[in-house]
Amino acid sequence: MEQTEGKLNSLSLDSICAALAYAMGIPAPREVAAPSKKLTDYVDKSFGGEKADRIFLYNPDAIGEWIFRNIPQIPGLFIRGHNPYGA
Repeated sequence: MEQTEGKLNSLSLDSICAALAYAMGIPAPREVAAPSKKLTDYVDKSFGGEKADRIFLYNPDAIGEWIFRNIPQIPGLFIRGHNPYGA
């Protein structure tokens, strides 16, 4: 994984939010960062100038990262080879 300023991911979720709003042709919330250039370029190329009418976003890695950062004792149990659930 790419490490940027102590973070595991180089794109912030708010820049992804802005890029998804761009993909749908709607204004991004004022509070978010600028849209990811990589994603907006991809949208322009892939959609041929059209905008999406719906988006499905599934990111299981974000769930795992949240658990790792917020409940450090749980991932540590699995990393050390001990499964408290017996599976």
